[in-house]
Amino acid sequence: MGATQLRSPTVVQEMPKTAWGEEHPQIVVDPSKKSAKQRSMAAMEGLGMSATRQDSPVVVLNSTKSSSDLGTNAKSKEGPVIVLNSTNKSSLPSPAAALTRLRSMSTLSVKSVAKSHKRCLTVCGCCALTGATIFGVLRILALYHFLKPLDPADYDCDGDGTADCGNWDSEVNRCDNLAKCAYNYEVFNDFLKSEGQSCRCRRCSRLQGAYAATNPNLTADDGESHVQASYFGTWLNWLGNIDSCSPWMMPHNDAELRQLLKLAIAKGYKVRPSGATHSNGALVTDPHALHVVIISLAKYTAPPEWNYHLDEGRKLVKVNGGWNWLELYRRIRGRNLFLPTQTAGYFFQVAGNIANCVHGMGYTKSFLHSYVRQMRVMFYNGTIRIISDEAELKFWRNSYGLLGLILGVEIELEHRPRFQMITRSKTFSNWNAEEWWTFIKRDAEADLPDNISQYGAPGSRAALGGQFFADLVATNPQITVYMNKANSFASHHDVVNGQPSDMDANYHNWASQETWSIHGMLRYEDSASVEGAPPLKRAFVSINDVHDFFSSLPVDRALTRSTLMSVPVLIQQARDAVNDGFWVTQAPNTYYASYFIPPSRAFEAMDYIRRKQTERWGRTDFAWNLPFEFRFITITDDAVLQPVPPGMYWIAEIMTLTDKQEDRFVRWQAFREIEDHIMNEFGGVPHSGKLFAFGPNEAGYVEPFRDSKLCRLLTVEQKAKFEAYQRSCDPDGVFALNTTLGMKLLAPC
Repeated sequence: MGATQLRSPTVVQEMPKTAWGEEHPQIVVDPSKKSAKQRSMAAMEGLGMSATRQDSPVVVLNSTKSSSDLGTNAKSKEGPVIVLNSTNKSSLPSPAAALTRLRSMSTLSVKSVAKSHKRCLTVCGCCALTGATIFGVLRILALYHFLKPLDPADYDCDGDGTADCGNWDSEVNRCDNLAKCAYNYEVFNDFLKSEGQSCRCRRCSRLQGAYAATNPNLTADDGESHVQASYFGTWLNWLGNIDSCSPWMMPHNDAELRQLLKLAIAKGYKVRPSGATHSNGALVTDPHALHVVIISLAKYTAPPEWNYHLDEGRKLVKVNGGWNWLELYRRIRGRNLFLPTQTAGYFFQVAGNIANCVHGMGYTKSFLHSYVRQMRVMFYNGTIRIISDEAELKFWRNSYGLLGLILGVEIELEHRPRFQMITRSKTFSNWNAEEWWTFIKRDAEADLPDNISQYGAPGSRAALGGQFFADLVATNPQITVYMNKANSFASHHDVVNGQPSDMDANYHNWASQETWSIHGMLRYEDSASVEGAPPLKRAFVSINDVHDFFSSLPVDRALTRSTLMSVPVLIQQARDAVNDGFWVTQAPNTYYASYFIPPSRAFEAMDYIRRKQTERWGRTDFAWNLPFEFRFITITDDAVLQPVPPGMYWIAEIMTLTDKQEDRFVRWQAFREIEDHIMNEFGGVPHSGKLFAFGPNEAGYVEPFRDSKLCRLLTVEQKAKFEAYQRSCDPDGVFALNTTLGMKLLAPC
């Protein structure tokens, strides 16, 4: 697996002016530039790559030589050739031709490059999809698509020849005609065009029949339904893989909640609660279900006692279930109060996290729901109860929305007058269990039992928690840890350990900044409750859009490396701003799979994952393009449906950016290979809030959430105990949609 066995293209950059009057990338080959080649080889070696083979592709940007000369010389000496155009004005293509050639990259040459195994096709010193290349491509696309005619089918939802969509309501910063239209920004079509052009027909806008999505009592055109609760269109999850026709309702108070439940029961609809839409599977609704109403608490206001009430002496807080963690921390951080454990980002609803098995990074901490001491819940008939008995709370924690609506929770807090956010990194010249455990115990100062492993030098155990990110494919793997220290352990002299002086202003700025949602502009604080993490963008283009466009090019290594390098930067920014432990404010759409594994098998499992990810390095059908992540947590016995027994676990998380749909079966097969081995060989158990249960569908292609594996996550005893309580709470099954993930977990095998 040494680097000298791998083929990587050499990247050389020259940027003269072109006939278009601006700098833009042109890709040609100049094998005579030996010094430039050597410089680029050194740059790639810094990323753990190699360009030592004589047949490695060499990429030169805007060479002064003609493309024919370059192509002839390169083909005979250096292997695969990439030629877009030279600086000869007469050879410049039209914008449309340039677009076509960028997409295909001249079929012969790019297919040759695609056959090379390890490679890095990037510019500006091998930066990941940044710099002049992206901007040059965007200039071409902007010019080409600005002149491209609109597709009438995107705007005429009912086919009557009149456009239903395409208009922007500037007063509320969203698409007009919300019942039929949704904000669907297509970067390479809508660049430099009006906001209204991005208002396109919903997938369900042509639906006809007596369904929930066509019920005018729910979907009034003015955005306010006859049942008074706000209508937010039809529900889809953050990842975009569950796009339903279920009305997405946002009641403002208890009366509107009861009104929605009454209407649903009268019409025979199922009711499903939704948080900030981050669940990967059909946890909220089945995308094909047509008689379902989705209820989100994003606009809900509870009675004062349960909207927000802090008992500072007892270190307990009652909080609205529809709030996100930013809304809570804006109120408690100034008092040096923290949740016992927390997520990486603010963008989750409180009730959504409590109804699932959400964890943080605390070594001695369990799931977030473990620290809930009371809940205020609403049953199918509108009855409200306060649940405080621990035995009954166990049913509601991690209940997948199958019992009713969690309107508010009382949760424990911890007092931390001193708190630090720290990062440390290590490049492993020797990849073995001894070095790996030494980094965790000594360098990351993990608060783990001394007997957790026979390997590794002991450390201080001073860290409260640790979130680890690893570039496993590099010749010398690199791991970065984000660690927290609190109180007497928060003693690093060069790292802030208190409240930043402008903390309140920074919280306000974060909460009030506007961000794009699927319907238009929302304040960040609102978006975090409604739609989860805002998309990660660079130069007004989402990282996912850029990745989709360049998906045929070998950018996996550059994406992994640049993501790993960004972690310390983002954490420093969050530390300097508010220093509250959260550090992710935006995120690209990402496929996640996560597994609970005994710590004694941690290094073996990680080494296996490294081998599997390395095998796919540079492949164009699918390659892992984000770092591997892991944590340690200690799970206690707090929920009937928790996926694993109490104990300490190593949590392994594999992730990759979303990619083109036509590659999905190859992608799912890569996930399945790792999942099956982890479960069969290392005793791993999947995280039910992420992607899991990979297996063949009826046609033989691998997909996640296969029924034959879902039914095996919980024991027969867990299922029977929960179902008995479920019948007492919801005897008519108003919240029980059989095709959703929660009900499939309860189904017999």
